[in-house]
Amino acid sequence: MKLFHQSIRAILVAALCLTVHSHAQGALILAQIIDENPPIRGLAYVDGILFQDQVLAEETYADRFTGFGFIDPFARPIDYFNVRYNIYAPDGQTLAATLSLSGGPEYAMVRAFYYSTYPGAFIEPYESPTADLIADGLFHTVLEFTMDNGDEYVFQYKNIVAEVPEPASLLILIGGLLCMFVARRRSI
Repeated sequence: MKLFHQSIRAILVAALCLTVHSHAQGALILAQIIDENPPIRGLAYVDGILFQDQVLAEETYADRFTGFGFIDPFARPIDYFNVRYNIYAPDGQTLAATLSLSGGPEYAMVRAFYYSTYPGAFIEPYESPTADLIADGLFHTVLEFTMDNGDEYVFQYKNIVAEVPEPASLLILIGGLLCMFVARRRSI
């Protein structure tokens, strides 16, 4: 749990060294959270340059809280924000995860709650989410805001769905193997 918290913070806080020069015009910071089933991967881009790509945690958890620190520790968001997402499996019915991001002018970070399912875990959907997302393997922009120093932040989320063969494909494969087995037995 500690590793996850430290890794998420490192994605944006460590970028300070790279972007101090760009604060006159404001930097564009893109933070991406990718649930690869497992693991959870974090990417951070500053002005289009990949700054960090690392595994944040293995997917053997639920109830994770972390904070995303800002590049400029003295800058603050101009407005308050609070977004909540229910993230569903491709069937649109099975809840796969929930994500909440909040903050405002008095906070030095984006507060992030990410609840993910894994075998044996159960999570509750948000009753009034900002939106429902489908885990379709695409990036979804979940938050955008401007800082008082001109920096622009964009947070994206992507859930990569594990490929599971459809039942018809499995039946065709099994049928083909059975035919090969029978043909071979007859030739012996």
